[in-house]
Amino acid sequence: MKSLVLLAGAVLCFALEMTGIVALEAIPVPYAQNFDACVPPALPDGWIALETADSNSFATTQANNAHSAPNKIILFEGPSDDYVVLALPPVDENVPLQHISVWWWARSYLNESELQVGILQLPDDPASFFCLTTDIPLTNYWKRYRLSLALYPSSLGRRVAFKSADPNYGGILIDDVELSYNLQTDLEMSKLEVWDPYYVGQIQDYTARVVNQGVSTVYNYSCQLLDGSGSVLAAGSNSTLGPSLNGGC
Repeated sequence: MKSLVLLAGAVLCFALEMTGIVALEAIPVPYAQNFDACVPPALPDGWIALETADSNSFATTQANNAHSAPNKIILFEGPSDDYVVLALPPVDENVPLQHISVWWWARSYLNESELQVGILQLPDDPASFFCLTTDIPLTNYWKRYRLSLALYPSSLGRRVAFKSADPNYGGILIDDVELSYNLQTDLEMSKLEVWDPYYVGQIQDYTARVVNQGVSTVYNYSCQLLDGSGSVLAAGSNSTLGPSLNGGC
C-alpha cells in the first residue's frame, strides 16, 4: 500500500510501507537531497526503506533536530538483530559509479550507534545489502562523512544505501545526502597520529594518514607539518596510492 502526497512546487513524495517499491527514473550526478520538500513521515521520491522481518526498525522523515532545518531522516534500530536499510533511487546507467562519492551528515539519536554504507542489490530484500565500509561509529553531534565508490563492484546494482549496524534501541539521524563526481587527483589527510606522550621540548614522531579520494592512482606524494606561521616543522613522502586506498607519511 502506498499513498501520494503532492506538495507545493509540484514536488512529489511517497508515503511508503517499509517494503514498498517505487518505479522511477534513475537519478543524475550531481544529486542532492535534504528531505525538506517532503511532509513527514514520507520519504523522497524513489527512496525506499526496508526492515528485517518482524522487526521494530523503521526509517522516516522527521521535522526536528535536522542538520538543515526542517527535516531529516531517522533510522530507528529495533532490538536483537533487527536493522533497517535506507536506499537512494538508482543512479543513472550513464554515470560510472567508481568515479563518484556519496556525502552525508549523520549523528546518533540517543545512544552511540554505528552505520554502514553500501549498495542495495535488490529493492525488496534488505539481506541484499552489500557493505562497502567498516562500521562507522556515530556520536551525538552532526558530522559530515564521505565514501568514494572507487572500489564498488560494478555488478552489484546502482542503489547507494545506508544500514543501521548496531541495534541498541537507539537511532541514526541522516541529512543532506549528496552524490558528486570525484576529482582526478584528490588526496585527503584523514588524521594525524602522535606516537609518544607530548610534553614541552620533547621530539615527537608523527604520521599523517592519507586517503586517495580521486579517480587516478597517485605515484608520489608528500606531507608537511607546519607551525602557526606556516613554517615547515617536518616533512615526509611516499609513493603509489591507488583510488580509495589509505597511506601515510
